[in-house]
Amino acid sequence: MPGRKAFLTVSFLALALGLPGGAGRAAGAVEPEIGPLNRLFSLRETIRDIHPVFATLYPVAVAKDKTLRIFVPDETARTYVLSKTVPEPFPIPKGIRAAFPLEALDGASACVVTPEVFDQADGFVFILHEFVHCAQGATVEPKLKGELGIYRQAMEKKDYSWELQHPFPYTDVRFVAAYAAMFDALGAGDGVLVRKCRTELARLLAADDLDYMTWQEWKEGLARHLENAIRVRLKLPVNDAGLARPYTRVTFYAGGDRLIGWLSKADPSVPADMEKTFRAIRALR
Repeated sequence: MPGRKAFLTVSFLALALGLPGGAGRAAGAVEPEIGPLNRLFSLRETIRDIHPVFATLYPVAVAKDKTLRIFVPDETARTYVLSKTVPEPFPIPKGIRAAFPLEALDGASACVVTPEVFDQADGFVFILHEFVHCAQGATVEPKLKGELGIYRQAMEKKDYSWELQHPFPYTDVRFVAAYAAMFDALGAGDGVLVRKCRTELARLLAADDLDYMTWQEWKEGLARHLENAIRVRLKLPVNDAGLARPYTRVTFYAGGDRLIGWLSKADPSVPADMEKTFRAIRALR
């Protein structure tokens, strides 16, 4: 089913982000999520120049009591509205921040969260991170995934969780050494060494593992890169999760973030052009 394919204090936030406390609330609205969600309209005006994806707001599904309350943006009225309430498609844990397709939206993606996100100072930043994934899924992602052997093989096996569960050799000492050296080279701005590290990674990794690494560096790395740009704009701490060892899938969030930052210095169309960003990362081998 499409919904399974990619599993996985409001007042304080208003003060922290400088947003008007009651802005955008629909008259007579009783759903408690609408007030917080409507702040996305004001927040977007603060950050929309960071990347073209932020011109669009996406549905948000709030998971609570084994249901999904799906809210969609009404751009004309500048408000989120409750579209429908449906049973959760699988057990959704507290603390989830994810984007994946929902059958209730005819396969379109939504940002899926649990209610405490609205009480966190950076909760809306995580929602915007997931909006990047919604934008990827609605535009270039299907085309780019179709070019990957790992994706085609996963679909043949009906393995819809490959993005989360691929058995990448994170503990291989050769991979760890090469990826750590790449982090160091990126930090030092040493482009020659960055390329040498990428060549070494391509030599070490099996084709599926190399595809997996570059896919995660693009998909999650781009979302992290834009998330951190928002954090800088809002004077919030940057997210550097994934830098420390032991390496995991989250390492590719940090690696992709830094690779995209490095690539953008030579080519300003990175990361604005999402397909070009993917191809630039993939060419580093």
